[in-house]
Amino acid sequence: MKFSRIASLCLIVAIACKQPATDETTASDSSLYETDTLAAAYDDDEAMREIIDYYGSIDTDIELALATYTPLDQVLTTARKAIYFKDSIEMARQTIDLTDPEDSALFMPNINKAYEAILSYQQAMKSGIKVNDQAPKLIDILRTPGASDKTSEILPTADNSNYLSHGNFFFMGGAPFIQKLEGTFEALDGSAEVRFGTSETENANYLFNSIAHQFGGASFVTFGPELDSYESGPQDIKGIGSLIHSFIDRIPVYFITEQGPLKGNLISVRVKLVPESLGCISDEPYYTFAYGDGDLDANDILGIYIPYNNTSADQLKVDRLNRAVWMADVNADGIADFACVSGYFEGISSDMMSEVLWFANIGGEWRIIDAGAAADCT
Repeated sequence: MKFSRIASLCLIVAIACKQPATDETTASDSSLYETDTLAAAYDDDEAMREIIDYYGSIDTDIELALATYTPLDQVLTTARKAIYFKDSIEMARQTIDLTDPEDSALFMPNINKAYEAILSYQQAMKSGIKVNDQAPKLIDILRTPGASDKTSEILPTADNSNYLSHGNFFFMGGAPFIQKLEGTFEALDGSAEVRFGTSETENANYLFNSIAHQFGGASFVTFGPELDSYESGPQDIKGIGSLIHSFIDRIPVYFITEQGPLKGNLISVRVKLVPESLGCISDEPYYTFAYGDGDLDANDILGIYIPYNNTSADQLKVDRLNRAVWMADVNADGIADFACVSGYFEGISSDMMSEVLWFANIGGEWRIIDAGAAADCT
């Protein structure tokens, strides 16, 4: 993977912004941007190649704190200890079918302890588990581009704005790292809805804990099947491979699209008990979103914005500068609040692999707010 240097995720990001508005111009006026220069430079795949160089967070303690929902982490720690211990016995015996009673006597106490922890967690999450710690804000993570990153060369300077400086929001990148789910789905009231899933951008690590602290996280927890692995047999706790949290109260979100803001919901998150480490499959939490007001293509979802302070994004407007760059004004003040730069890199198989950086305007400074890159594997 291109971003094995940052974590199990492979991601990248980019951004855009506008020049200061005057009394005679608005955010939609193309004269605000270096349109001719940008369009000429980034209107084909070749020009967009290798413009992003990103290595991830430099605040590992903050990153870890934002990624860790303590009640779930305790369950995962217990489950992983049990699974890895059983795996070690399988490797020592060179078999995945442990039928010897002496082997069962070794690993079953840990399996039973993990199973009891899972059932206790499942029961507690029906009302949400109160936690005493405070999760850091997404903007507390400092993420910087590498030395060869070219996004600063194609992004207009950010206008001064404190609209997002409070940090009371969450953002997750969208296309091309979000997929429309196949099938027919119904909302709680029986109306039709379309659903989307994603686990591929960097912020997939942080959303569940952030949501749990902000909204309580009360959910019905169901179980996914056993997980695969390369070196050992199926990985599970009594047939359980993952915990699927379906939120009792759906989390309202805004889908950022070029047609404007579309209201949707975050409806569930699936967390694996252990990483499968299969290379091309993300081991990060998998989120399912729903949209119930007609059809919607996954490629139209540029990003997902979740305000935490009851503010509206109904006036959000997207301006696209060219194929590589778009930006969004959330509160219609003529100043861009989010921006994105898309690029490509040469994969192992010589394919053109997508990479994206998303940015937030924090006090007049563009800060990387999420990143994504296609899995570079064969």
